[in-house]
Amino acid sequence: HLSVYFDAPKFDRMMILEDTPKFKFNGRSVEFTARIFLSWLLWDLLHISLKFPNLGRWDMVAHHFGFIAATVLASAYRIMPFPFAWLITGELSSTFLNFRWFLIQSGRGSTLLLKAVNVLFALCFLAVRVLLYGIGMIDLWQNYHLLVGFTRVPPSVIYTLIGLIFAGYALNLVWMRKIVRMACGCSRPEKARAHKI
Repeated sequence: HLSVYFDAPKFDRMMILEDTPKFKFNGRSVEFTARIFLSWLLWDLLHISLKFPNLGRWDMVAHHFGFIAATVLASAYRIMPFPFAWLITGELSSTFLNFRWFLIQSGRGSTLLLKAVNVLFALCFLAVRVLLYGIGMIDLWQNYHLLVGFTRVPPSVIYTLIGLIFAGYALNLVWMRKIVRMACGCSRPEKARAHKI
């Protein structure tokens, strides 16, 4: 989705409209991906809740509730396909997080491979959840005015979404510090919380 919306006109980055044929299919594709993402968030939140606090603490619960709310609001009003594109790209870092969890759970928590995965996780997290997310927020801040005043979207929805996105970024910055410490070997991995930073 990111590559499609990168060169899109600013309004098409912010709204999914039926009268823009070039982006009509892409908008539906974003909506389909959002439904998959929402399903995964709900499942993961249930998993975290059943094993609380072993798989994640309140920061993870807040993260999931925040992005569930953002996904529901954005999908309901068919807005912010480009922000969704750069937010969903952040999930690339979860690949390394899950592989890290697998290594620890399979008894390879003290291996050189885990150290390499920790570094790759930190680099990927930095690239997609700090740098790309930060650049995306600048774009969002410069273009959210296109949604304000658009009659089908209440301003409260727009400002709630912006607040949730900024809160998610602040949480990523907190996590980034922990991830860097882990990648540098400054903290030992906790077996129970190994896949949820």
